Amino acid sequence: MRGDSGSPGVGCRRPQRKRVKTKRAMESMHQENDTDWEEENSFERVLRSHKNRTATAAERAAERAAERADEGIRGAEQPADRDFNNKLDIIKAEVQMQFRKIMAEELAKMTAQLTEELSQAREQLTR
Repeated sequence: MRGDSGSPGVGCRRPQRKRVKTKRAMESMHQENDTDWEEENSFERVLRSHKNRTATAAERAAERAAERADEGIRGAEQPADRDFNNKLDIIKAEVQMQFRKIMAEELAKMTAQLTEELSQAREQLTR
């Protein structure tokens, strides 16, 4: 029997119900996982506290200043290392900008293609 274990109150608990994950609960969990990301040194939209907003130049400058202050605390870099890191940052920004440009073009092409296919399908259905 349950109550015979010797511990007071152990056998008196009601069995827990199995939790059913509703559609709303699943969407909530999915949203929590998706909206907590933030790209590092990104010039595009950044998701913070579940609101879309565009990072401004002032915010980016403040973030860079904070990073440089952290670098000063950690120790002075060699001038050659600093120049190299600055060049890498510039190259990284250029690559990201080109990537976004290419992705925007591809997205526009796919959108146009899907729009055309959709209009053809509608036309066939109305015949």
